[in-house]
Amino acid sequence: MFAAGVAILSGIFDALAIESLRFSDGALREGLLYEMEDRFQRTDIRGRTTDDMAARYNIDLSHARRVQQTAAHFYAQAEPDKGSKKSELAGLLNWAALLHEVGLSIGYPGYHKHSAYILHHTNLPGFNQEQQTVLATLARFHRKALKLSEMPKFTLFKPKLIETLICALRLACVLHSQRNDQPLPDIALNVDKKGTWQLDFPARWLQDNRLLAADLEAEKQYWQSVNWALTCND
Repeated sequence: MFAAGVAILSGIFDALAIESLRFSDGALREGLLYEMEDRFQRTDIRGRTTDDMAARYNIDLSHARRVQQTAAHFYAQAEPDKGSKKSELAGLLNWAALLHEVGLSIGYPGYHKHSAYILHHTNLPGFNQEQQTVLATLARFHRKALKLSEMPKFTLFKPKLIETLICALRLACVLHSQRNDQPLPDIALNVDKKGTWQLDFPARWLQDNRLLAADLEAEKQYWQSVNWALTCND
């Protein structure tokens, strides 16, 4: 069987003038079996994968869902144009928001790096390698310094697209940093042609929430370090 496979592969290389072959650890047969199973046809396996992982690492689901909703809200405003690529990235943002705190199971200091390591090296059924790298990247950059030189290279997604996801997740995490169930006010986001993100809050809201205002000021400094721009108005 092995010799026959090599012969067929060699013939394909010769006929199509293929010069190199790249290994993939994904298995076609597993995907076909999954799609043939009736009870799975209407369920995205990635949703089940992330839900199982959140349960395994004792994620604070109430907090994660709040971050998830706010990040999705910002991303929808930052990228108003619809398309298959946006839909895929919006899904990855939702799953990353759900799992961005998996690293807390190791320890609080530097937990964003722990989260990135776990998401990068854990077997996540339904996610291809690049999608899994996006999840790890969002977890890695959702807080603290923006060391963009450490961002991995992507084949399917342009860096600007990933940076937009990072911005949306970071802002959601900042606004929910107090970890309470008090709803946020209506916050409008505008991203201009220069790439400046402007958050418009209700009148005097930032003055009445000074801790969050201070956190947003600190976030502005992180953005400025990589020539990103963030403004907040109320």
